[in-house]
Amino acid sequence: MKDDVKTLSYDDALPMQWSELSAPLEGVRLERLCESNANLLGRVAAIEERHRMVGEEGELEQEINRLHSKIDLLLGLVASIARAHLKLPETVELRLSADYVRWKSVGPAPAAGSRIMISLYLNPCIAEPLQMPAVVQDQSDGRLEACFEHPGASCYSALEQHVFLHHRRSVAETRYLGKK
Repeated sequence: MKDDVKTLSYDDALPMQWSELSAPLEGVRLERLCESNANLLGRVAAIEERHRMVGEEGELEQEINRLHSKIDLLLGLVASIARAHLKLPETVELRLSADYVRWKSVGPAPAAGSRIMISLYLNPCIAEPLQMPAVVQDQSDGRLEACFEHPGASCYSALEQHVFLHHRRSVAETRYLGKK
């Protein structure tokens, strides 16, 4: 298993599934996957972004924040309707980094060395998954680990940013709860 001290990651419980790949993705398929993942991660970042105004809020800033809240509500409602018609995979406890995912195994597990496609639903307001090709590395203590075979630099960068923001939030929450 990876050394978590050197790799930025965060723990979560997300809907996740995997499927076997017969061969590595190449060419146009790989390019399209990279574009799709980068776009998805951009949408996740936009939804999770919270505007923080420094100082006193003026009337315009208050109105922007009210509109932002209403858009969040609308996105949540639309996603709820979409998810009601989708059959999402089981929620799995996992650790996500830009380089790998480690999850608690439920059900049959892929063999070490096998190529898989991992589908992760990162945000409840977005009904489509992040899809990452990966190679299963290890199994221990009922946990599996798979290293991503990144489809491109833009996808890797967006995933790094996603992991960084979630890691930072988890550290802030831990500090906040420690002060209570």
